[in-house]
Amino acid sequence: MKEKLIKIIIPYIIISTGFLLIYSLLYWLIFIQLKLIDINESIVFFFVPLGISTILVWFYFRKKLRLIETTVKFRDFTLIITCFLLTGPIWTFQFYLDTRTEELTNLKSVDEISTNKLTKYYSIDSSFQHKDRSGLFVLKTPVNKGKEIGVFCNFTCPISNTSEDLNNNNIWISVVFNEAFSDRVFDNEEKQTQLISNFIDSSIVLYEKHIHKTTYLKRISNSDEASHYLKAIQQTNLPYDNEKLIILKEEKGSFESRAGTSLWWTKFSIITSNLYWILLTIFTKLINAKKKNTL
Repeated sequence: MKEKLIKIIIPYIIISTGFLLIYSLLYWLIFIQLKLIDINESIVFFFVPLGISTILVWFYFRKKLRLIETTVKFRDFTLIITCFLLTGPIWTFQFYLDTRTEELTNLKSVDEISTNKLTKYYSIDSSFQHKDRSGLFVLKTPVNKGKEIGVFCNFTCPISNTSEDLNNNNIWISVVFNEAFSDRVFDNEEKQTQLISNFIDSSIVLYEKHIHKTTYLKRISNSDEASHYLKAIQQTNLPYDNEKLIILKEEKGSFESRAGTSLWWTKFSIITSNLYWILLTIFTKLINAKKKNTL
């Protein structure tokens, strides 16, 4: 057991914990504190951690798995699981950092956004939403492993201080309505098209009745979500300055409860990650040196 501890368990604990701490520190410093780079959120939030995890698994932990007696199928399965075990804590902790380190900026009017330092969350006391100048972008994309098609109706409209004040088209407030529809091979395509059309029509009705609450708003940063709202803005043909463009979205719940259980999930996932490798090692045997050389 001592040999297993030294060769497999301790290295995994050190690397998994170190990966979480180092990546989270760099993420907080570069993207939250200093805001040095503005790139698509999904890249730095999802793909970069997963890519690093894949490199660690393939070039380091794959060799560690060869030290224990397992089948090839089980080894391949463990490698895939390990990628997500390493990445999971980072995903949840990034969300925690995003929500806990940002402040809620309270504004009396919309125009104060341009005169204050940009933050992620806002509360606006007084505003007017120009719903008559709204734009709509409909996104259809496969969801649920391709078994369903997700339809997202992205609405956005300019927001200003008063109904007469629309000299600045750079501040917009947005909302999305979405629903998933079955997309199996044997589905009736005509019926599916009609259901989607009905949903889009009903979303337009919902949007016309919708009144944005401005007590808890999130400024959408560079992301796929932002690009969808931008396409909706472009549908209005209203002029805007892309460099000064600010897209706001009403958040659910309250600012105080924004982190939810993300920190708990971080703790749970890092413990699960390490426990998996501990159990894997305990219930398997180390390969002796002679047998290892034949693999």
